[in-house]
Formats: sequence, structure tokens, C-alpha cells
Amino acid sequence: MRKFTLILPLIVVLTGCSELLYTMSGASANTTTYSRVSIKAIRLDKFSDVNTNGASWDPLGGRPDIFLKLEENDFKTRKETFTNVFSDTPLTWRLSQPYVMNNFMSALTISFYDEDELGQDDYMGTVVFVPAQYKAGATQYPTSVTLNSIYQPSVRVTLELQWQ
Repeated sequence: MRKFTLILPLIVVLTGCSELLYTMSGASANTTTYSRVSIKAIRLDKFSDVNTNGASWDPLGGRPDIFLKLEENDFKTRKETFTNVFSDTPLTWRLSQPYVMNNFMSALTISFYDEDELGQDDYMGTVVFVPAQYKAGATQYPTSVTLNSIYQPSVRVTLELQWQ
């Protein structure tokens, strides 16, 4: 009888602990799942004042006429223009139709260029957005994401997102 008296409280304590652990881990997990993410706006927060040769972006010394290209998994999917850019950063593209990504493992490349009337457009930098990187952890399903380019020239971009 004495063994039973010692074992019964131990079983109760262990059962209670496992319930506590289950409740804590279940409470911290986000059970919401989304099947797509929409990019509503793209903001260019920072870009170099000069091109990779150290010269100004335009031959006559003007500010760049910036446009961007969106490519998902190496397929050109969209080009957005922002004309008459003579102001400082940030520059924001509010997309009239949000860019929708249904595959979270897909990589969206956002490249920026200075449009040149006479000659080849100047490359300004690229960032890459992979939605799968934002499905777990402290940064789960954020409403905005800031991305930095890993190659030169350097750009910093913020995306305004809506998860659905």
C-alpha cells in the first residue's frame, strides 16, 4: 500500500507536467495557414548615388529614372516604371494590381535599373524575396519585410505584404 501511495502522486505530477508542456507548446504555435502572399507596394529605401564606375547615373549628371523588373524563378513576369524620379529616397511603387505569389518556395527577384534614352539601361541592384523564409519563428507572416542586396551595387527595399 505504501508503494501505491508514493507512485500515485508521481503519476499525477507527471501527467500534469505533460499537459502543461502540451498547452504551452500548443499556445505558442500559430495555427493560421496561408496559401498566398500579395505584394501591395515596393519601396526603394536606399541606392547608390553613383553607378559602379563612380559616375552619375545619367550622362548629363541627373538623377536616375528608375524602373524595376520582377522575375519569379528566372521568368520575367512584370515590369513597373516610375517616371521622372528626381527626388531622394524612399521611392514607392504602389502596385495597382498586387503581385501575388502562390508558391512560398518560389524566389521573386526585384531588380532596379536607371532608364537611359541613349544606350543601355544601368543596373542599380537586386533583392530576392522568398516567402517560405517568413512562415515560422518570430518573423512569421509579417506585413512588411526589408531586404538588402547581397551584391554590388547595394540597394535596400521594403515590401508591403498581405498574407491570404
